[in-house]
Amino acid sequence: MDHTALRRNTRRLSVPIVWLALSWLGASVLSAPSGPSPVGYDSTAAAPESPSGRAYPKDPLGLWREAAPSAYPSGAKAWISPERFRVCHLDRARLQPLLAQAPPEQAHALAHSTSLVSLPLPEGGFAHFRFVTVAVMAPELAAKFPEIQTFLGQGIEDPTATVRFDLTPAGFHAQILRRDGTVYIDPLFQGDAAWHAVYFRKDHRRLEGDFRCLTPASSAESSPSAQDSIYVPALQPAPPQPPFGTNLRVYRLACAAMGEYTQFHGGSVANGMAAIVTAIHRVNGVYETDLAIRLQLVANNDRVVYTNAATDPYTSSDPNVLLNQNQANLDSVIGSANYDVGHLFGTRADGRAYLGVVCLAGLKAGGYTGSAAPVGDPFFIDYVAHELGHQF
Repeated sequence: MDHTALRRNTRRLSVPIVWLALSWLGASVLSAPSGPSPVGYDSTAAAPESPSGRAYPKDPLGLWREAAPSAYPSGAKAWISPERFRVCHLDRARLQPLLAQAPPEQAHALAHSTSLVSLPLPEGGFAHFRFVTVAVMAPELAAKFPEIQTFLGQGIEDPTATVRFDLTPAGFHAQILRRDGTVYIDPLFQGDAAWHAVYFRKDHRRLEGDFRCLTPASSAESSPSAQDSIYVPALQPAPPQPPFGTNLRVYRLACAAMGEYTQFHGGSVANGMAAIVTAIHRVNGVYETDLAIRLQLVANNDRVVYTNAATDPYTSSDPNVLLNQNQANLDSVIGSANYDVGHLFGTRADGRAYLGVVCLAGLKAGGYTGSAAPVGDPFFIDYVAHELGHQF
């Protein structure tokens, strides 16, 4: 197990990690987004007041502008579909120079960072954040994909608010954790990196029947069966311990992508890597706050991002078989000594994972998450964070 101790300031959330990792054991039904609502938030309303009673400032940086449905790109297909959302157009050319000046994350760097970004809020107005770069990829992997950038920030008007955001070829993604609810900013249209939906987590409607967690309720049931190629006795993992002190534990994650998943996101290894980074960055927003755990993608993770469903090493639709295939593949390509936990992304709408197998050779890659639409809050938090949570 390769842990790195980092200094960090953290704010506890009221939603425990148990909700993610342990609450929906057995077959549970979640849901997925449908078509976008033509009605967003009333952006012409007066700027609302912040929790402190002060009005939110306008956007002096000129990064975002309001957009009406009439201005949407012709024939665009929605990635996500919250019930209520605000639509903003991002000026990427203005944003990139600001991001390039951000200092790297280190002890107390965030509190002293002079890099500022403005982000739109669902109810209108903007909030400002100071920010630093944060490593979701190992340095060697990040050097291969400089177009994938990840950041961590703290609120200016509301210092209790935190943000994680990334800029990739697919667009801008942000998770804002604040006292009155979680806010997301995500690309609105597939293949378009300019138009973004700004919405509250509570406003993301789900459809019944999109996802089933197939992880059994007991660790004995979740271990490989005698018929599988890998077998160990039933495991009895200890429950996750709450974070104490200021140590952040970093786990090396090997996350494979089936060919169908990569094709959904554009078809190239770079597209698949960008989607994986966005998902893990969003998961880290919860794991770091509630468990003092960070996941970091291993140096050669791009070698397990497959672009062709007909030739990738995942040949079964049975999730139990997929776990064994993923274990064998990651051990072969990445090397068992080179990762602490492994996972697999696909488009089959279910999830399966062994319980308490992190750092356990022969089992630590036993986790799968899939969705017909592997984007947005339901996939990142309700599905991926949930299945990875089983592995911890």
